[in-house]
Parts: sequence; C-alpha cells; structure tokens
Amino acid sequence: MGRFSEREEQEIIDRYEKGETASALAREFGCSKSTINRMLDRRGIKKHSRSYAIRTGHGHSINENAFDIVTPDSAYWIGFLMADGCVSKVNALNLRLAEKDIDHIKKFKWFLSATHEISTGEKGTGYGKDVSVCSIFQVNSAHLCEELKEYGVVPNKTFIAKVSESLAFNRHFWRGVVDGDGCISWYKSGHYLYPKLSLVGSEFLLQQFRSFVKEIYPSTNAMVTPLKNIFQFHISGKAAEAVIKELYTNAGTALDRKEAKAREVLAFAAERKNKRPKG
Repeated sequence: MGRFSEREEQEIIDRYEKGETASALAREFGCSKSTINRMLDRRGIKKHSRSYAIRTGHGHSINENAFDIVTPDSAYWIGFLMADGCVSKVNALNLRLAEKDIDHIKKFKWFLSATHEISTGEKGTGYGKDVSVCSIFQVNSAHLCEELKEYGVVPNKTFIAKVSESLAFNRHFWRGVVDGDGCISWYKSGHYLYPKLSLVGSEFLLQQFRSFVKEIYPSTNAMVTPLKNIFQFHISGKAAEAVIKELYTNAGTALDRKEAKAREVLAFAAERKNKRPKG
C-alpha cells in the first residue's frame, strides 16, 4: 500500500477525480508529484490533460464540455470560431477581436463558464501596415480543442476550412460564420436600395455556404469567386433578404452590431412590403 493509508489513498483519488491536480495533492500530502502519478497509474485512474494542469495551476476553470452537444449556442460559437478563432497545435483556443467587440468576447467567456481574464493587445491589418487595439481571450483545453476539430475548427484553417456535415445546414452555425467573416450592407441601383450579404473564407467553406443559401433561396445564381488568396460569395436583393431573415430572426446569440444591421434590413423589407399597392 506504500506510504499512504488506504483512507488517505482513497481521499487522494477522490479529490483528483473531482478536479484537483497531482501537484496540489503532492504538496498537501508531503510527497512528490511522481508519487501521486504512480499511485494513480496503479489504480487505473485517467490522468488530467497537460492543458488542464496548466489551466488549474493558474487558478482558472472552464466548462470543458461546452461543445460536446450541438445546441443553438454551441453551433453559433463553432461558426464564429471557424471564422475568427484560432486553435493551436498545443490545445490553446484563442479569440482576438477589435476592442469595440469586447462585449462579444464576454459572451463567449460566459458561454464557456470561464474564469480567465480578457487581455488587450494589438492586431495587424493583414497587410503589414497598420495595427489596432484588440481584445484577446485564450483558454487551454485539450478536450475543447478536440471537440472543435471534430466540427472542422482546426489549426491553420484559413485556406482549408470546411465544416462537418452535421452543421452544414445549421442556421446558428452560419450566423456565427457571418458574424465573424461576413458583411451585411446596402447597395443602390437607380432609385432603390437593396440589401447585400457578403462572406469571405476558404473555397470549400463558401461552397458549403452556397449550398445552405440555395436551400433557402433556390433560384440564386450567385457563385463562389476568388479574392486574392481566399474566396468570396455575395448575394443581394431578395436572396440576401431571405438569408438574413433565416439567420437573424429569433437569433439568440449574435454579434450586436451585425444583428442590428440585420434588423435594419428586415425592418426596411417589411416597410417596403406594407407600402405595396393591394389588390
């Protein structure tokens, strides 16, 4: 049985399985971390991941099961991370947004039940000329990152991004993608204003979005086209209006400024409809 009594050994195991680390238990019980680990191995106890140990060692906690089940919120954040997030090869999940969007990072932090702080840094324009102040949120979790990879949120995804079939027609997922890498705007033709919805990203992801759009508005002829080293997809008029309505009606989680633009489009469309002659 070693240096611990049966009662002490069971207490160590119980506390480890409830979330305490081998390092913390070793300090309390006056032994080395390797002694605790050998005991856990002998008893067949599943070890905490390295990212868990790092996170807990810094006094932080998160809900590591946030992406285990697809819900409207989890689907949205998978989409947003597909567009604007970063998953590293060492299981770090990073979200870096313009300072004006710090409230959106706070929503993500709340979704993860995370205790981590939001920091401030700089974000380049992508052309090596200008930088802007941004808000940064990062957590370390092997389990979160593994779950995200199952849906297609992988390291270095800029040019290869594609979503798993399970979310390919999920409106909450696509709202997240549009909030991250899309644009809702207006264009003028003659005396009339028309809504426009644009999205940039990898060719495969945009082809998947095009399939989603055609489910909503089958008659659209819009195509995915090259844009420098990535791709773009645009719809306008009735097609844009229909897709915006699908994405943002009773939206739940959304980027505030993007949702406000969507509401503006839908209010304009409703007003225009009411002004049409009847009969």
